[in-house]
Amino acid sequence: MGVDCGCDERKEKLNKLFPKKTPLCMNEKEFVYWGKFQEVKASKITNEESVEIARIWNRLFNEPTRPKYEPCKCSPKAWQKMIEEINHVYSTYNT
Repeated sequence: MGVDCGCDERKEKLNKLFPKKTPLCMNEKEFVYWGKFQEVKASKITNEESVEIARIWNRLFNEPTRPKYEPCKCSPKAWQKMIEEINHVYSTYNT
């Protein structure tokens, strides 16, 4: 994790999930955090969680030249989309 793993099967899955984006690999810290985050079935995310979600999503999906993205706290659909996209990347490690 962190360094490109070179796993062709995982890359193929990610390319199908994100045809217009090429996400990076999760690093170990992100992978462990996301596993714990998924275990909690809360209906709301905390401020600390929103900071971590935005940080992980920006590192995985944003190009370095793009500004960092963090949705408005009152925009649950945008947060759900970020979480779903991170879930897709996370799930490629658990197949």
